[in-house]
Amino acid sequence: MPTFRGVRLVSNPSAVLRNGLAAEWLMNESGSTLTDTSGNGNHGTIYGASWYTLPSEYKVLSLDGDDYVDVPDDPTLNPTQCISVEHWIYPEVLTSGVVQRIVQRKAGTWGTLIRGDLIRFYVDTTDDGGSWKSAECTIPSTNKWYNIAAVYDGVKIYLYMDGELRATTPQSHAINQPPAGAPLQIGRDHLNVQYFQGLIGVVRIYKDRTLQPWEIQALYNYDKALMGI
Repeated sequence: MPTFRGVRLVSNPSAVLRNGLAAEWLMNESGSTLTDTSGNGNHGTIYGASWYTLPSEYKVLSLDGDDYVDVPDDPTLNPTQCISVEHWIYPEVLTSGVVQRIVQRKAGTWGTLIRGDLIRFYVDTTDDGGSWKSAECTIPSTNKWYNIAAVYDGVKIYLYMDGELRATTPQSHAINQPPAGAPLQIGRDHLNVQYFQGLIGVVRIYKDRTLQPWEIQALYNYDKALMGI
């Protein structure tokens, strides 16, 4: 269990903000295992990434362009109707045309990525032939922390940055499911060619749960205090 300054970490104490929580990685650990504090046991294996200590003494993952985390397949990671994802990123490089994966379900059923200086959340749905749509907004600069939250409610995709809504895109139908046994990955794509370069902080995934704007703002404020940024 992650600790900070000798105290065991727990998530936001509000029970409401834990409803539908499929996975939660609070970071602030050591070694090669990324611990899931949601209670669902979605622990990840770290490949290459190292632990970086912030000025607050909180530890986050540092990925240098060929590192990643694999989380084994589990039904709790397979939303069907809606999903919410929240995480902190500190991109060190933003290169035109270059894709960096942050969090994704294998085979691209849903996830977040950076392309050039755009942050994008995408969902692949089950309508005729499949429909891959996304919402995106600009990342202002490198070497700065950003809280990214994304919601798909079965009608629209919503993308938030630092607690504020930045983009919406119409989308509908159920979410496509990944192949059996496919892992969730942090820091790279399933083809092993698109890697993130920078720091990744707290990550949360909600299954079949749409976070409301006030909840996204609450998580943003909570994590800022938790990580000391």
